[in-house]
Amino acid sequence: MPDKAAVLDLLARSGSAFPDAFRSIGPKQFFAKPAADQWSIAETVEHVTIVEVGSGKLIRTKLTETEPDAGLLAEAKDGSARIEARLGVEGRPFQAPERVLPKGRWSSAEEMLAVFEENRAATIEFIESTPLDLTRYVAPHPRFGPIHGLDWAYFLALHTDRHLRQIERIKQSPAYPA
Repeated sequence: MPDKAAVLDLLARSGSAFPDAFRSIGPKQFFAKPAADQWSIAETVEHVTIVEVGSGKLIRTKLTETEPDAGLLAEAKDGSARIEARLGVEGRPFQAPERVLPKGRWSSAEEMLAVFEENRAATIEFIESTPLDLTRYVAPHPRFGPIHGLDWAYFLALHTDRHLRQIERIKQSPAYPA
């Protein structure tokens, strides 16, 4: 399990790399789909932003409202391993839950980026400044089951990294416009 400093480093690194992956491309490239059943970079960015907003708010607010019982803490013990198994470099693709699917919530890349950066910065600031031990607070994740607060932040970093790899695959696809 990564410690607080390692998670903060991963959040900062993936948060910086994310906008770099699409900041300099034009609208044609941003909205191009590699295939009819695959997401465009725009849809990928929207999905990452939705997850960033929801999970970041959970970490910063709801997570620490009540302390879980010992049983829930025990279930959360191997959360990092479960996250790595699904989101690591070798993780297989899977369908995102309906509530985080892209649906055109924002009108531009700039708007999505602003929302992403604001939420990522707020999450980092909270983790840096909280006196709470976030490993003592647990909330269920739809894919990973119960995970503690530090693992929620670890999830955000690895989730962003996973979709950075997806953006690079889109750019390498034969259907990607020049």
